[in-house]
Amino acid sequence: MAKDYPLGKGYRGFNQFGASYVPEHIDTGKSRNRTVHSTWFEALSETGYIGLLLLILIVYYCFKTTQLCKHKLRANSQLKEYYKVVAIQSALISFLVAMTFLNRMRAEILHWCILFTAVAYQIYVLKNEEKDREPI
Repeated sequence: MAKDYPLGKGYRGFNQFGASYVPEHIDTGKSRNRTVHSTWFEALSETGYIGLLLLILIVYYCFKTTQLCKHKLRANSQLKEYYKVVAIQSALISFLVAMTFLNRMRAEILHWCILFTAVAYQIYVLKNEEKDREPI
């Protein structure tokens, strides 16, 4: 399907067109309708290669920013804040494992994990850099 529609088929596109990709000789029960069972394939079939790439980049930068937050907090011996960032990163990892086996691209928890990552970066990295630059 990704080869036929490289830009994706939009919301629930796999559900609409997936039956035409199942060979006729395969017994699928009463209905030939199927749904995608992985967020990665959901992103590919609904938003295309570009959407899948953007999803992967979002996840990558979430990990990169949480790693930077953890590094800064560990260097400043802020253990309470460090473990808050570890909790955010753990939630993101847990959700990524779950969404590998479920179609959860539009799940609210994914958006919350991305938001919490951005907030942690703002508070623990950018605000601290502003404090370091302020004249005494």
